[in-house]
Amino acid sequence: MAFIADCKQQANQIVFPVFYDVDPSHVRHHNGRYKNAFSLHRSNFKEDPSKVHRWERAMEDLANSAGWDVSNRPEFKVIDNLVQAIIKEFDHDFSGYPHNLIGIQSRIQKLESILRLNSADEDVRVIGIWGMSGIGKTTQTTILYDKISHKFDGSCFIRNVNEIYKRKNDGGRTIHKFFSKRLRKKILQHVILLKYQEK
Repeated sequence: MAFIADCKQQANQIVFPVFYDVDPSHVRHHNGRYKNAFSLHRSNFKEDPSKVHRWERAMEDLANSAGWDVSNRPEFKVIDNLVQAIIKEFDHDFSGYPHNLIGIQSRIQKLESILRLNSADEDVRVIGIWGMSGIGKTTQTTILYDKISHKFDGSCFIRNVNEIYKRKNDGGRTIHKFFSKRLRKKILQHVILLKYQEK
């Protein structure tokens, strides 16, 4: 719990607490079984009381966050609400393509091997996919995006880039705004602007 709280505070990561079979107020105020557990921890960690204090603070912080209390509610409703909140928070529209389309898995695996996602190096990989209309380029990339986007700190999928460029004669500023909004950062600003200027 302390590690999760650290990720929330220091790395600004999003946390969705789910209180399953526990009263959130017991977690927040260390009542009930939590009171006994922390008393036991204090006696076990007399040499390092700061550790227990850190755990207590983490529990309080997470219990004070907006979360889902599963008690007295059907679990499937809580799960549905949680999924919708996650989709809304990350602004990700899932493609809806079935991942078992005939012939698609081997192509997705080939793309994954080219991307070398499990490699320890931090090199940037760029893949260009071209071909005539209707052969499944967008389908492949959309399914791949749905499959791997969660592995990155920021991600976005832009469809019909060519049409955006044709419609908006603004040197790519529309796409730059899109990146900034989706990634919530300006990490790519210089790279994108340099690319626009080269063209």
